[in-house]
Amino acid sequence: MNRNELEKSELLKDDSLTIKCDIMVIKDVDIDRTGANTAPFVVVPASDMIQHLSSLLQSTEGSDVTFEIGREIFAAHRCVLACRSTVFKGLLGSMNEGTTAGVVRIDDMEARVFKLLLGFIYRDSVPEKEAEDDDVMWQHLLVAADRYDLLRLRLICEQKLCTYINTTTAATILALAERHHGRGLKDACLDFLTRAHANLQEVTVLGGLDHLASTCPLVLKELIVKLVSPNKKARIDVNTAFVTVPASDMHQHFTHLLQSGEDTDVVFEVSGEKLHAHRCILAARSAVFRAELFGPMKEGTTTGVIRINDMEARVFKLMLTFIYSDSMPDINEEEDMEEDEEKDDDVDDIEVTWQHLLVAADRYDLQRLRLMCENKLCGYINTTKVASILELAEQHHCRGLKEACLDFLNFPPNLQQVMAAGGLSHLSSSCPSVLIDLIAKLAYLKPSDEL
Repeated sequence: MNRNELEKSELLKDDSLTIKCDIMVIKDVDIDRTGANTAPFVVVPASDMIQHLSSLLQSTEGSDVTFEIGREIFAAHRCVLACRSTVFKGLLGSMNEGTTAGVVRIDDMEARVFKLLLGFIYRDSVPEKEAEDDDVMWQHLLVAADRYDLLRLRLICEQKLCTYINTTTAATILALAERHHGRGLKDACLDFLTRAHANLQEVTVLGGLDHLASTCPLVLKELIVKLVSPNKKARIDVNTAFVTVPASDMHQHFTHLLQSGEDTDVVFEVSGEKLHAHRCILAARSAVFRAELFGPMKEGTTTGVIRINDMEARVFKLMLTFIYSDSMPDINEEEDMEEDEEKDDDVDDIEVTWQHLLVAADRYDLQRLRLMCENKLCGYINTTKVASILELAEQHHCRGLKEACLDFLNFPPNLQQVMAAGGLSHLSSSCPSVLIDLIAKLAYLKPSDEL
């Protein structure tokens, strides 16, 4: 009713309007029943990709390259090494067919250092208990990181070595930093030598400057410049001031591996479209893929194409993207549509895609992806879609999504609209057991609760 109609109506008396409200009070519940659910029905856990890849390394399942360091043998996966290190990519790519099943020998590195290097490639971290609290170990690991172009590992080693700088180690660590382009570590060493005269004096007595003169004499020039600099300032927190370790870039590396299509060893034909992937990555991330590619189900999949006819290629691509990136798939939800009708159709398509992706995640035992889909679908619950989403949740054991749907239906106006549209009739034929859960939910609304 617009203002003119209101002013002429009998409802307005003495510039006053009386409004009658029917209010329902829900006891012992803190959830908004209007459809704008605020309770966290679905909680998506943190990324577990690193744990999966760590297990892949430990199990050696699907390994296709072997390294011999000293008397120890290490099995690994070419595609993982290549996507994490450009040096490994070049090394393994240059190996001819005859060496595919052979052994790569490394004679100038300790086995324990290579083990830590491999662990970082798969886990993107260095367990300090395995690295031992030993500056020599960290120095060797820094050399290995620089050799195989693992920038983040090199910076981790630099940061750790900053804590070992003292009058006994400063010269050795400074020479190491100079040879391997460790700018932050080098600055930390120079700062230590110039911060207090006693530091430099003791290093000189111990022969540290003589060592620098014979190994990297140019660094002595920088030391002199720093000593005579009028802006010399003592630093206190050398552990963090000189070296900053960037955030993990592992997910980007594996995403690029998928996009590049390099070193793939399995092909899926999904609804007529061929998609390439890497067996070891799929097996590490999904128990179903592991059984299909390496377990009892692998017969017939080693050389041929795996055909999947009951899934859209787009959905399979989105699932692959999650497997490699461990991040929320992009289904173009933010694109602006010029026409409202086109926008509504696009929203419907997106919601259906999330449903199909949930089915795929459940099929391949990708729990985190399934919870992501559940969380997204909670935002699409309305009187038109709730019945189909509830059916989906029941069929695929999605407890959180099911609770969100039941909570939505627990608001009488919502339930009345769904009943009028035939939603409950549909549920009674497709999954009648869910109606029992709905009745149990509605039982909390006693007649005495209505005012």
